[in-house]
Amino acid sequence: MDGNYIKLIITLRKQTGLSISYCKEVISKHNGNYIDALRTAQIESNRLLTYDVNGDHFISWIGTRFGLYIFKLTTKSEVYNNRSIWELRNKLNKIIQNHQLNSEKILNINVVNDLVIASCVGLKYSNNTFGLYFHEKINEFICKKFAISVISSYPCNRKKLIVLARIFSRQVLSYYVIYKKVVDIKTILKSECLYNTKQTMGNIINKFSSLNKCFVGIQRVFIMA
Repeated sequence: MDGNYIKLIITLRKQTGLSISYCKEVISKHNGNYIDALRTAQIESNRLLTYDVNGDHFISWIGTRFGLYIFKLTTKSEVYNNRSIWELRNKLNKIIQNHQLNSEKILNINVVNDLVIASCVGLKYSNNTFGLYFHEKINEFICKKFAISVISSYPCNRKKLIVLARIFSRQVLSYYVIYKKVVDIKTILKSECLYNTKQTMGNIINKFSSLNKCFVGIQRVFIMA
């Protein structure tokens, strides 16, 4: 196994988060063609994680230079003008100091006035791009509807990719809110874009890849709606 072959395996591993053995198998299957191998690997690595956020459920988040922490909150009290919002913020900041990135933790911590921190997902920053979209923002860092896309590329201008990630987040959340059903990423890629019915999200991503001479893959999408 030559050095270039090993480099392709390592790169595919970083791009998709899949195991070394699987990356080796995919690259061998495609005779060292990285673009074809990445397309196959993305089908395996794509995941759709959905939180049902209705009624008393809310989302909060804290961004750091290392990663993004997303919290699921529940409360029967008023949070739109919650006087204890800073107490919640301080509690969340303490939680992230002991929470590992790239993991999910069930917390169920009561903060104040029946406001409960139900869980936390930590996403580590890497070569991937996080696209955020807030559909119904309550205040500075609490919202009802929320979507985040995790997009990888090989290679691509990060600033341009962030714009695409946000477009995808907006489309996915809107699709979920309007049709009220959970679908996988491949289905969403084939669905008509709500903001331009003449194109699918798959077509938009393909055009972006062609224009910027790169390969773009959707790693996962978080939907809170």
